[in-house]
Amino acid sequence: MKRTISIGFIVAALSIANTTGAIALPVPNQNGDYTSTRRGAGHQHWQVVDPDPAGLNCRMAKRYQGIALDAVNVPDELMSRDYTFNVSNWEVIHRFRPGERLWAITGHMTIQHIQFDDRGKPWLGVRVPHRGGDVIIDCFVRANHRFVRPI
Repeated sequence: MKRTISIGFIVAALSIANTTGAIALPVPNQNGDYTSTRRGAGHQHWQVVDPDPAGLNCRMAKRYQGIALDAVNVPDELMSRDYTFNVSNWEVIHRFRPGERLWAITGHMTIQHIQFDDRGKPWLGVRVPHRGGDVIIDCFVRANHRFVRPI
């Protein structure tokens, strides 16, 4: 009798672990773009795979520099998919090294912060590692498998 209970308990425990333990990573679309993640759960851990030795450009428009993308008072246009920007022409404010880990910004209620540019290309909002001082530096990297990958 003990053996049956033990086996049943193990099977039940494994079933619960299997349904709650694994988190699916974001998958790029046919163009290699990451356009969304699981609804309600933004994926925060990414890694730079861009082989450019100069690093992966992280861009932010001058008028938004110093604004935290996950703040309550972030400008509406940065939180809305109704606005499009020419992100590829924004100022490069940081370069991430190949292999560097990124911390993606999740907006209000943990929705992934992906902004689309005027060409329909997605850009992932990320936080630059803290280097002293109280200034928050958030910017956008191109959300494509040639540049970043979820980890």
